[in-house]
Amino acid sequence: SLENLQKLNLEENKLENLEEAVFEKMSDLEILNLGKNQLVSIENLQFAGQNNLKQLYLYSNKINNIKKFAFNSLFKLEILSLQDNKIISIEPSIFRNLLNLKRLYIHNNGLTSIEASTFKSLKNLVEVNLSYNQINSIDSKWFIDCPNLQYLFIDHNKLSLIDSETFSDLKNISSLYL
Repeated sequence: SLENLQKLNLEENKLENLEEAVFEKMSDLEILNLGKNQLVSIENLQFAGQNNLKQLYLYSNKINNIKKFAFNSLFKLEILSLQDNKIISIEPSIFRNLLNLKRLYIHNNGLTSIEASTFKSLKNLVEVNLSYNQINSIDSKWFIDCPNLQYLFIDHNKLSLIDSETFSDLKNISSLYL
């Protein structure tokens, strides 16, 4: 049985989809690497039962769709890696239960815009990388509830509008790449 498994590396395989709650019985899992596969979609409750998961790596897949409740049960998640996929939009409430999230990597996708409330509940967020997307404007409310944000990467986008109040609440910012 894999109930006590803490790390699972499925990197660089040919996985195209995952069954719903496929990892449910691995309740002690802390690190899950699904990077460099062929995944296209992340379904609702895909990671159900993963109450101890701290690091989730989904980089370098073909993900173009993430369902609204895909990450709903990942309360302890600290690192979410979604870079190098084909994500063009993000549901505004998709990260709302990730209260312990510290690092969010969504660079090198096809994002064109992000709703103002997308990062709303992420008070522990330290680093966000949105580089190499197609984002054309930054809303002043993006990071209003992210008091611990230190590293923000939004370079290599198509920025034509940045609200003057956008960074006013970022008291701990130490690196800003535009």
